[in-house]
Amino acid sequence: MRLNINIGLSTVQDISDILKMFWNLKEPIQLIISLITLYLIIWFNKIPKVKDREELLRNRLMEGGVFRPGLKTNLGTFLIYMVQMRESRGYKYWMKKLFLWKVEGHTTIYMHSDTLYSSVENQLPEVKKAVEKECNIRTRFFKSKDRYLGMFLEIPSTDPDKCMDILLEVGDILKSESR
Repeated sequence: MRLNINIGLSTVQDISDILKMFWNLKEPIQLIISLITLYLIIWFNKIPKVKDREELLRNRLMEGGVFRPGLKTNLGTFLIYMVQMRESRGYKYWMKKLFLWKVEGHTTIYMHSDTLYSSVENQLPEVKKAVEKECNIRTRFFKSKDRYLGMFLEIPSTDPDKCMDILLEVGDILKSESR
């Protein structure tokens, strides 16, 4: 079979070659399979893995930048000790990820306070309510074994920039609400 690569179809022979190709089902199936394979290769390289995003956020939060001395609030200074990202699961999510190239999931940031004021425990329910209402995230305060205050934030995003913005917003709320 002879195919001329021209800008347009100029000869009758080109048209007949294309028709012969479509009559032979082996070649269109191979073309479709190769296009799907090409799409998947691009897809795997285009969408960053959740572990890479988690590592990026962990490096930003723990190795320097805005939060290295800690998140200073009126509740105390919160130090970040763990960051976890989890990707959504299920058939609908994988189809959305395949066709929209969009990663969804949530990020959990664990923090502990190095100082705790005596009146802070009474303020925790209203601070929690304010943080959850303003930032639309799940928040939980807990007391660790050694009586320090701990907090974890569950942010409904796997985007490191969005997580940083929400964490700054939480810091502002903690500074204003705990007065």
